[in-house]
Amino acid sequence: MRTFLRKLGPALSFLVVFGLLAPAVAVQAHDDLDDILGGFDDDDEGFEVDEEAFEDADDTGEGAVERWWELQGDISQSLSVSLHDHDSPSGTDYSGLQRFRTRLYLQFDGDLTPEWKFRTSGYGYYDAAYRINGRSDYTDDVLDNHEYDVELMDTYVEGAVHEKVDVKLGRQVVNWGRSETFRVLDIINPIDNREPGLTDIEDTRRPLGMLKVGWFHGPWTLTTLVIPEIRYGLLPAEGSDQFPDVADSVPMDPAGIVELCDVELSGEASEICGRIFDYEAPPDPGDFVDALDFTAIANHTEKDFGQSSEFAANLTGVFSGWDVSLQAAVYNDDEAHLDLDDMRFEHARLWMVGAGANYTFGSWLIKAELAFSDGYEFLWTSDEKSRLDAMVGVEYYGINDVNIAFEIAETHLFDFEEQMELFLDFAQEDTIQSALRITFDTWNDQLHFTVLGFVVGEKAQDGSFVRLSADYDVFDAFSVEAGFLVFQGGDSIFFDGAGDNDRFFASAKYSF
Repeated sequence: MRTFLRKLGPALSFLVVFGLLAPAVAVQAHDDLDDILGGFDDDDEGFEVDEEAFEDADDTGEGAVERWWELQGDISQSLSVSLHDHDSPSGTDYSGLQRFRTRLYLQFDGDLTPEWKFRTSGYGYYDAAYRINGRSDYTDDVLDNHEYDVELMDTYVEGAVHEKVDVKLGRQVVNWGRSETFRVLDIINPIDNREPGLTDIEDTRRPLGMLKVGWFHGPWTLTTLVIPEIRYGLLPAEGSDQFPDVADSVPMDPAGIVELCDVELSGEASEICGRIFDYEAPPDPGDFVDALDFTAIANHTEKDFGQSSEFAANLTGVFSGWDVSLQAAVYNDDEAHLDLDDMRFEHARLWMVGAGANYTFGSWLIKAELAFSDGYEFLWTSDEKSRLDAMVGVEYYGINDVNIAFEIAETHLFDFEEQMELFLDFAQEDTIQSALRITFDTWNDQLHFTVLGFVVGEKAQDGSFVRLSADYDVFDAFSVEAGFLVFQGGDSIFFDGAGDNDRFFASAKYSF
């Protein structure tokens, strides 16, 4: 118990400080407002409001100060504390304080003309936890990818070129999916998943530079995208406790891999075996892993602006109580595969067609997504593979201030081959995932509770996590949050050993 309290010491101090300051700030703001209003009350007879003058000013715009620009943003302080004493696969001690991050976000909006406007936004953060714990204890990859970051977010110009045609040019986020958790049709923007489970997917999409054109006709909207800026998702850096222990995750013993290479594979796949392993002795996967730069998995080298451009189109119809959409895209696989020709992680060129729909009745919302994609490449196979993704979900709004959402998704790989389960591919023929999200607002809509459960496998055999959080709006511009993230390990490489990564997290944010 004493050890547990010692781990939570920084977190408890953080909450106590904000618990003491927040009421004081709120009371002070209330007292100041009372003083101001009190002054008007004392001089009520000598001050008379001309309501007609205000109405005239509103109608004519006289007396109103209009700005063509607006600057807003927020500054936040967040922390997380590991609940277990444990080391990462690289040997770094990941006990106690794991995040103490100061983050600044700025957004600048402006009007170019009455029909055209622009936006530029971005954030920067510095995480002092690494200096507090001792920077020398962490790998260079962890420090480069987690200690600090600066990112240019939504930066674009948009406007109408015709009464039925809109154009938006620049960095932006486009989400055509209906799921709050799974990515079936939501394939446009990559994901920043350096801290799995801590952040909702809507807050992790990385913007892309693109041209977006929308045509409108009745209930239908046709949107086309041309995306010359290619970026990929971010994963935990090698050396962090969230990075999987790849060397120990081979689902077959070394001798079994040799046997598979000698007997079951042929052609290019057989050559792959010969280039990886020395048949004179059973191979040691760890030696091969050490020869690779696995930082490429967590932080891919992004291609130059314009290389391997992506294209996508979406047709959506919105009707009373329901909507439907059709999608098509040519894009680059966000997940990399090892290309032995140059020993680099490459991204396959994919194409996809899909459809989605929502239907509401009473207090219920039913949603579904379906996508077929082709062109997937793997280390252990020589031919490209196709994949089918499907999602169905239901949301219930029948209880005041409560929302309950359940979603289930399945992925199926066609022409699956046994060797695709081997390390560096880690593929499964069928993957089932499910998620349950419950949100509850109370206390005059100032206190918000969220429970999110995420399960991989029919019986959670591949892993799962639960996130419990509470968010309190102290006043309009200031909020605090606290919660727990609890993992359950599983057969999936991404959840292997994850049970030691449980976290307590907290944050405070001031918006302006």
